[in-house]
Amino acid sequence: SSHFGPSICSSRASSCSLGTAAGLRAELTMVLPKLGMKSAAKAEAMKTMKTKRVSKVARGRFAKALVFRGRKEKTVGGITKDGLMRNKRGKIVSKRVSACGRRNYQHIEAWTEAVMEARQALHSKGFVAINGKTLHGKALYVKAKAIREELRRRASSSCSDPAQPVGA
Repeated sequence: SSHFGPSICSSRASSCSLGTAAGLRAELTMVLPKLGMKSAAKAEAMKTMKTKRVSKVARGRFAKALVFRGRKEKTVGGITKDGLMRNKRGKIVSKRVSACGRRNYQHIEAWTEAVMEARQALHSKGFVAINGKTLHGKALYVKAKAIREELRRRASSSCSDPAQPVGA
């Protein structure tokens, strides 16, 4: 026996079922009926196969495009044509996800505007890490924060003063 455990046929001289006449006879009895079955199958005419049913579910990279054009019924996620739209870049997106993104952007919109104003005020060109290691980055952060607070003060004062006409 080897280190893998005891072997069934440990010596060549032992009577293994593979090497004996009884083993050969058993193999022949297994093969012969199969040969007969093959000739019987050839005698029957081949039946025409049914065409494969085309899936109504769009998968992969262009799934939303296929649904939007009407070639497929829905995406793997279950979005139908009425749940899709084109965004401002022309990409086909989910209406629900787009609306969620718009709502979420409202939370950071004031900061984005403040940073853009601060970049103009400090004459920033190219990439500047806001509040990064450089002095310019630190100044940009402080300026953007001040501008955002000013925008918030203006917004809160215009909301609290009902006597002031709209658009003034």
